[in-house]
Amino acid sequence: MELIIWAVLLVGVFGVEEEKKTNITFSPCPDTCSCTHSEDGSINQASCKDSNPEYIFSMVPNTKHLIISGCSKPLTHVNITTQSVGFIESLLLDGCLIDPSSVQNFKVFFSLARLEILNTRDPDLILLDCNVVKNLELINLSGNRLTSNPILNCSAPFLRNLNLSENSLSEFDFGDISGYRDLVYLDLSANPLLELVPPETDLSLTKLLLRDNRLLRTVCSQTFRSTPNLKHLDISFTNIQQVPLGLIQLKNIEELGIEGWIPTCDCQTAVRLQSVDSRDLYTGLQCLSPVSGTRFNFTAPGLLNSLDCGEIQIQVPRGNY
Repeated sequence: MELIIWAVLLVGVFGVEEEKKTNITFSPCPDTCSCTHSEDGSINQASCKDSNPEYIFSMVPNTKHLIISGCSKPLTHVNITTQSVGFIESLLLDGCLIDPSSVQNFKVFFSLARLEILNTRDPDLILLDCNVVKNLELINLSGNRLTSNPILNCSAPFLRNLNLSENSLSEFDFGDISGYRDLVYLDLSANPLLELVPPETDLSLTKLLLRDNRLLRTVCSQTFRSTPNLKHLDISFTNIQQVPLGLIQLKNIEELGIEGWIPTCDCQTAVRLQSVDSRDLYTGLQCLSPVSGTRFNFTAPGLLNSLDCGEIQIQVPRGNY
């Protein structure tokens, strides 16, 4: 009898739960979007294409994650209110024409932690209001033809991920990000970088991407010495002429991208690579003889003889190089 009573009770409980679920009203998803809903029926994530952003903001007021690829109309500050966007935690705008004033107006996104503005048609607009930056954990401004750091002089105590790849940066001063103590990921790939200015204090970076900076010919050792926690570095397809001593001295490096990078051979680097702990990461790295232009493997045992280094001593470097 007790088993029957328990069975009836369980059926009743599950029946009530099922009834609650069937009575949930799911928020409508805009025609140009695909949506996922939360258990309460509100839109948790919306991915929209070729849409009017102001209309989308008004249609998904409680969404946490919003992606708009290709805005059918320019994004302006009109009608963007805290009521319509206050719950958004991550926002991605790809290929949208954004009015400069609306970038400042992003501060109405008071819950925003991840902001991605990609491939805009007007790079001059990207100078983010510091009131926006101060709450962000991720900023992705890839593909905007930026010529300078758009978050310069902003406080960013929570920022962990900064992506400035595929822009028009010719110089990057690491001192500009020295105040971002939680920043562990920096992507500067595919820029026309000519100079990297080292910071005066150590950075927290664990991952640094410099690949496809084909105009980059020198990186001073202090740049790498200021990143003692670096685990992943990609300098593939750069034109860095000499292997910086600071690079060889990185003690925590686990992944090193060197595809398409062919520096000049030199005796001092060849000797240091013979005994460095991370020697295996340089396996396959080729270098060019400064005399004949012949390619050698930098870690090959016979390189010293090929370069006619003779009996050499490790030199103590002067300065930052």
